[in-house]
Amino acid sequence: MSLAADKPDCRPFDVVVAGAGLIGAASACLFAHQGLKVALVEAQPQSQPKPQPQAAQSSQPRGAFPPDATDARVSAINLAVGNLFTALGVWSRLNPKLLSRYHAMKVWDRNSAAKISFRADEVGVGEACLGYIIENRVMRAAMLAQLQQSAHATVLHNTAVTGIQQNGAATVTVTLSDQQIVTRLLVGADGCHSRVRELCGISTQFFDFAQDAIVATLSAARGHRATAWQCFLATGPVAMLPLADARCALVWSCDRERAGALMQLNETEFCARLQPLFLSELGALSDLQPRRRFPIVQHHASRYIADSVALVGDAAHSLHPLAGLGANLGFMDAAALAEVVGHAHRHGRHIGQYSVLRRYERWRQGNNALVLAMMRGFKEIFGSRRRAAQAIRSGGMNLVDASPALKTALAKFAGGGCGDIPLLCRRA
Repeated sequence: MSLAADKPDCRPFDVVVAGAGLIGAASACLFAHQGLKVALVEAQPQSQPKPQPQAAQSSQPRGAFPPDATDARVSAINLAVGNLFTALGVWSRLNPKLLSRYHAMKVWDRNSAAKISFRADEVGVGEACLGYIIENRVMRAAMLAQLQQSAHATVLHNTAVTGIQQNGAATVTVTLSDQQIVTRLLVGADGCHSRVRELCGISTQFFDFAQDAIVATLSAARGHRATAWQCFLATGPVAMLPLADARCALVWSCDRERAGALMQLNETEFCARLQPLFLSELGALSDLQPRRRFPIVQHHASRYIADSVALVGDAAHSLHPLAGLGANLGFMDAAALAEVVGHAHRHGRHIGQYSVLRRYERWRQGNNALVLAMMRGFKEIFGSRRRAAQAIRSGGMNLVDASPALKTALAKFAGGGCGDIPLLCRRA
């Protein structure tokens, strides 16, 4: 069947992915890996402008990340996503000098004696590390390079989805800023404020934590020692994540008013506020690079699918960054959708059929809802000043720290090794 038989003026594709961030680029790689003809819709021009150095408060809508903030962001990538990158050929395209493996994690509560630590050689994850800290721009560049070499992929730059028209049960005509294309399946990977989700009339429930995340990079006198450090304060968690160049990536989540005050401090003043939290472990902090500030919200779409349409990543859900799970959940969405679609394609079924996509929705929506509820609960417990909450978090952390079995279970959960894992995310 010719996709464009009824729309001769439209370019035909098996799959169109709206949004070329991490999850959108991964989705395009996955569909190309299945041998499907895929178009990735990229809002930015092919030659992207350099990020601006000004560390001002974002004027973007809540939950949105401005394009020029790419260099400021890193993601904690778990072992399952590492397996996915290897299977897709993306891993070999990552510059080893920009890839940081972390072998240990130390977490403590500033307001109590509670603490917990993990070491890869102690928790039985079967790997030499607990996970990876990688700059978002590095991962995205590797995936786009992989797509460039694929005969099945096309990247459409400097355009965005502006309209969707269902063509019966078979195809969807996607109107872009500069052209129309027709596809069997449209994948919305266009972020927290997804235009695809809006055009499909899919509602989502937002919860504003009234917090912002301040991100930056800086140097620690004692070095990070391939360890991820996290300190819980009553106003929010502060994480120092190891980068491959021996620097640390800071993610400081705090109440919005406090975030505003911290953004007004100069480098010396800011480091003076941060340093006491990590002084015994990291030593003096310096060389602070421009800070950026982003709102923290959680949302979950009421549906992940419509006829010939599926949502993945932030288009379907977002959560508090306290556990570093957001990107991993999105990659799992992409891998699960591609697995379901690939199976249908190989068996001659219509890949955008509702019954096919429903399998993806059942697979991922319940799992993601559970994780979102857990993260919101953790945020409430660790952000509470009530004695009961302090006792719960203190007792819970110390219990896990004293139990090798609980540590191993928690490490496997964080590493993506629990539950129904997409085939490409499993260890070969």
